[in-house]
Amino acid sequence: MLVNDEKEEKEATALIERLDAVTRDFFRASSVEALIPLVRQPERVRPLMEHYYAHHPLVPVDTVRTTILQPLTLD
Repeated sequence: MLVNDEKEEKEATALIERLDAVTRDFFRASSVEALIPLVRQPERVRPLMEHYYAHHPLVPVDTVRTTILQPLTLD
């Protein structure tokens, strides 16, 4: 494996680990405040989330894993 390939492999693995961590944090959140740092366009989405979760319970889930994601090396 070339040095560049190893670097890309490490970067891909790190990205998947970050995706897994953020996904777990999102599903473990127990409040809109905890979700806001994890969403795109939080200023726009906050009122929508507050309205939705005012009518639907936010139930944290502790068992989410993204183990099916794996770095893919392209030749």
